[in-house]
Amino acid sequence: MKRLVSSVCSLALAGGMLVFSTSCSTSSESTQKRPIAVELEKVKSIPLTRPQIVMGLTEPNAESKLSFKVAGVVEKIYAEEGVLLKKGSLLATLDKESIELNVALQRSRYYEAAVTYKKMQKGYRPEIIRQHQANYNSATASFVRAESDYLTSKKLRAKGIISQADYERSESAFKAAKASKTGAYESYRMYMKGYEKSDIQSAGVRTNQAATQVKIARQQLKDAELRIPFDGVVARKSVNIGELVSSPKVVFDIMDLSRIKIRVGLPERLVKKVDVGQKVYVSLNSDMEPDFAGLIEGEVI
Repeated sequence: MKRLVSSVCSLALAGGMLVFSTSCSTSSESTQKRPIAVELEKVKSIPLTRPQIVMGLTEPNAESKLSFKVAGVVEKIYAEEGVLLKKGSLLATLDKESIELNVALQRSRYYEAAVTYKKMQKGYRPEIIRQHQANYNSATASFVRAESDYLTSKKLRAKGIISQADYERSESAFKAAKASKTGAYESYRMYMKGYEKSDIQSAGVRTNQAATQVKIARQQLKDAELRIPFDGVVARKSVNIGELVSSPKVVFDIMDLSRIKIRVGLPERLVKKVDVGQKVYVSLNSDMEPDFAGLIEGEVI
């Protein structure tokens, strides 16, 4: 009667496991060798890792503490704490009455300066020049008459025909006519020559300065409105209607909570083992808000 004995053998190798099986049979009549099937696997090196735990503080993706750039009285408030707003949404406005008056004043000053500058660039109008030429011609004719009367009076006084008073009146008229002629000539020459180049340049500078003041006034009018700079939540409001505010005073604190950042301090031995984009797990524990506790996935930035 045949008797069958079977056995399974295993061999552990460094770095892997080599598993094989054999079958052995004995018979009282004969023993036959059979081929052994062997399956090989490539030895793999698998690093053993363990989690590294560090502590950190949460912070918003972005935060902005807003204040008005101009001083004024708060007229309206459009947002309260906890409200989620889109970029550009209006938060609050100041009383604009005095600012609008200043814009109107600066615009009128600019218009006056611009008109003057344009006139100086073009030069004097021909009719103005002709008018001053006519004034000079008239003053010259008056001077000629006054000069003739003065010379005649001088001769008559020398002969004692006229009084000293008549002579002095003639002399005064002559001097006045001479001064009038000189003034008319200078005015006519100035209009004929046109504006001095330096005067035109000065007028241009005044015009540019006036334009700058208009821009400043308009910007102040725009700055009387406070708008949110990005999509975010009103974390804190520290202003009320009717309150006088100035540029240093923070009136709104805005936070972007679309992503939460966690700032941690890494030991020196871990710094080289962390790469940008590496996946990490964050455990958020809060005693004040138990429902906020949990484990979330993040990445190194």
